[in-house]
Amino acid sequence: PFLRHNQNVGRPRRHYGSSEAVIAALSRSYDSIWKKYIEVSNPPTTLYHYCRHEAFCSIVRGGMLRASDVWCMDDQTEITYALQDVLGPIVAERDGSGEEKYYLRGVARPEVIKAVCSTWCTHIACLSASAEVPSQWKDYAGCTGYAIGFDQHALGKWCASRNIALLPMNYELSVQQKILREFLESERGIELTRLGAKEVGAATVREVRSHANKYLHSLTLSMKSEEWHRQQEWRILVV
Repeated sequence: PFLRHNQNVGRPRRHYGSSEAVIAALSRSYDSIWKKYIEVSNPPTTLYHYCRHEAFCSIVRGGMLRASDVWCMDDQTEITYALQDVLGPIVAERDGSGEEKYYLRGVARPEVIKAVCSTWCTHIACLSASAEVPSQWKDYAGCTGYAIGFDQHALGKWCASRNIALLPMNYELSVQQKILREFLESERGIELTRLGAKEVGAATVREVRSHANKYLHSLTLSMKSEEWHRQQEWRILVV
């Protein structure tokens, strides 16, 4: 009874200030924020995918729902809204001494953002929590198409088994700001405590911040402007 099996025996330990340890800490922070703000305890039982007749036939016959490259979407504000309207003002903040608070000094022009983010192969498939959204019928189903219902629990289980996110969109600016600021504050604290007092190369810092950028990118894809809240959108997100 005094001996307990140690599950960590045989596992190589990460150095506290190594890039692997810092990236692992970032990952834990990201997971915590995702669970706190994005996961919902009482999701709708059914999610609907609006589509035209041709797409409906393709989905039913092929048993496949296609995800689109986010940078090939007609409305690029789907991506740029969160980066420019939510993240931009936050990273422009200064601390008490007038220095930048976060590792990001600003948000680049849309074409620069696209050049960077498009290398991450991000795809989404859009659904809605309601089958009665007029704008969805008009824009995606052509007024005469279909709203295909998917069991949310089964779809979520399928996505989780493939490490794919199924998430509701957030339309509230104050919450969006909390999400991004909390992650940036966490990243800042991790850098200060794990890298600040150590001699680390520029390559290590770049690697850590590259992972931070990917996490930020994922978080921003859960956000849309309040004007679209009637869509009640959910997304299948593949990054």
